[in-house]
Amino acid sequence: MNKKKKAEEKTLQPKARVRKLLSDPNVPTYYSNTVEIATSGSDFRIRIGEILEASAEEILVKHRATLYFSPRHAKEVALLFEKKVKEHENKYGKITPTE
Repeated sequence: MNKKKKAEEKTLQPKARVRKLLSDPNVPTYYSNTVEIATSGSDFRIRIGEILEASAEEILVKHRATLYFSPRHAKEVALLFEKKVKEHENKYGKITPTE
């Protein structure tokens, strides 16, 4: 590959942007140990909750929040979760999912 072609490829790559997060003291924080996911043609709905009690017959869940994602954003979140889970497992060991 010649130098001109390499220079063209470098200029075509998007420049990395700096991400700045503005803190807001009014943003709630929730613990979640249960998730429900529903989809439609236009969005994904993720409902997070906390299991308060569980028996052989029933599970009592407190609904904490519902998040809506476009399909594209849902895919990006899924890929990011996959990456972060792999990083976590590499550092702390394999995670065994519950049934």
